[in-house]
Amino acid sequence: MIDLDPRSHRAVRALMLLLFVLSGGAALIYEIVWFQLLRLTIGASAISLGIILATFMGGMCLGSFFFHRFVADRHHPLAAYGLLELGLAAFGVLNPLLIPLIGKVYFSFAGYGYGEIALRGVLAGLFLLPPTILMGATLPAIARWVGHSRHGTASLGFFYAANIAGAVLGCMLAGFYLLRVFDVYVTSGVAVLADLLACAGALALARTTPRRVEEPEAAAGPAAPPPTEAADTPRIRVLWVIGLSGLTALGAQVVWTRLLSLYFGGTVYTFSVILAVFLVGLGLGSTAGTRLAHTGRPLWVLAAAQLLLVPAVWWGQFAIQDVIHHLFFFGTQPSTSVQESHWIAKSCNDLVRAAVVLAPATFLWGASFPLALVLAAGGRDPGRFTGQVYAANTLGAVGGALLWSMAFIPLAGTRAAQQALMAIALLAAALLWAPEARRRLAERRAALPIAAPLAAVALGAVLVALLPASNPDLLARGRKQLKWGEDEYLAIREGVNSTVAVSRQPGGEVLLHVGGKIVASSGGGDMRLQRQLGHLPMLLQEHAKKVLIIGFGAGVTAGTFTRYPEVERIVIVEIEPAVPELSSVYFKAKTTTSPTTRGPRSSSMTAATSWQPRTRRSTSSPPTRSTRG
Repeated sequence: MIDLDPRSHRAVRALMLLLFVLSGGAALIYEIVWFQLLRLTIGASAISLGIILATFMGGMCLGSFFFHRFVADRHHPLAAYGLLELGLAAFGVLNPLLIPLIGKVYFSFAGYGYGEIALRGVLAGLFLLPPTILMGATLPAIARWVGHSRHGTASLGFFYAANIAGAVLGCMLAGFYLLRVFDVYVTSGVAVLADLLACAGALALARTTPRRVEEPEAAAGPAAPPPTEAADTPRIRVLWVIGLSGLTALGAQVVWTRLLSLYFGGTVYTFSVILAVFLVGLGLGSTAGTRLAHTGRPLWVLAAAQLLLVPAVWWGQFAIQDVIHHLFFFGTQPSTSVQESHWIAKSCNDLVRAAVVLAPATFLWGASFPLALVLAAGGRDPGRFTGQVYAANTLGAVGGALLWSMAFIPLAGTRAAQQALMAIALLAAALLWAPEARRRLAERRAALPIAAPLAAVALGAVLVALLPASNPDLLARGRKQLKWGEDEYLAIREGVNSTVAVSRQPGGEVLLHVGGKIVASSGGGDMRLQRQLGHLPMLLQEHAKKVLIIGFGAGVTAGTFTRYPEVERIVIVEIEPAVPELSSVYFKAKTTTSPTTRGPRSSSMTAATSWQPRTRRSTSSPPTRSTRG
């Protein structure tokens, strides 16, 4: 190895930033491909996706936390990073080949209830934990290379931002081009190639670069005042705050994805757009936070970032309800026709709309990470404290994704879910400010630095209470809300998998909305069509004894089959339990039988968790029942 001058130091850092861009791009391509394959294997319900997401992020948490324990300090960090990328390339080749094969095994053992959920977790862990552990270990490896000086620690924010920039490119490339034009194997091949390039580059640099390439403080210019707060701040408090920051980030992403999907539609382009905007905001915020970490007050800056999340989340809800449906760019029109514009123009328009909603909050979440790194450093092993901060942030993100998708939204709705996020952000700011305020009071110092944060927290509490209510027209009609007048909304349910609403028009017609679209109505034309969907199959298949219906709707089609005495069994597969619950109340008179629901059940027929309503006996038809597929 040779010693490098400061100019070479910067060149090596620039090359490593480029390698981190490749690594981030490959990681997001893998995530999209593996999610797609596992959704086909273990299902696409909220429970299945929650298990996949928790496993994916849990693996990164484990990799970052245990890196310093399993990789000795004597090993060259860049060589370790290169081997991690090589391992990821190997999994990138194996997983697309093995995941489809496991589907046959899964369907032969798939059961119901908690046993099936446990089986899904085992399968997700089998394929996702090993590679995601390697992903999580990459940042601690680089942290050990840059060292534990103030400049080295702060520069980790740039590596984090470079990784996010690559993730944005990978997300857009996979979502808008590779998976649209090619298959999962070609898409995975692109990610494998990026990992191999990152591996080769890191191993080549390891041969010519010392184990510690820390830029001398003198070469970096006049040293800024040392961050004295870092030495006085308990590390555990910083870990709690950055964990809560990760929780609010993923909780908000779940909520806003649900609401924005009503506008944009539930397509792969929509999720790619939202994820790309989210990652860009994190990257820009991380770059700004790295600059701010050089100041002597990182604790106050981190606390301010958490406090500013309160108005940022408030703005996100307000923009979704009252702003973005007025924004039209790139030739798009306020028309609701699906032929209104080319899909590229529509996606670009959605990109701008998503940025209006997400940019303020994602910038603050991104800035929080490098600030927490500086506060948690304290001269410790860089691989250790970086892994702890990254693990805490990721663990909080797992909790936010699971709790808000499967608990807060179904139980309380998106508005209350965002209020909870704002309250948690206030708590995170208070965790940092309260000890400092107590110390200043004990020392009888100036009261202004104490009064200002207290006033800001009080203002944040007011914003929590004044969060705008959800627009029922948006929840029911999505992007078509501009086309319709005022309707009477009889019921709105934000379920586990989708938003369901029932409305009544001035003429008395009752409409069923699922995911921002009208799927059934009591109108004369719709009623004839819904009944025809039952009569036509029976005309084509005489003496059919078993019927399978995918999607419950208003229950009218299911009721049609009860008029045929030869039908012995009707199986109804519905992924959202709120659909039959509301239909059984507001469309009861329109169906031959009255459907009720019986808790969550799993259907191996759809490779997804399905909620299957049982049909009560009708006095005018033979007994019918719904069985688990």
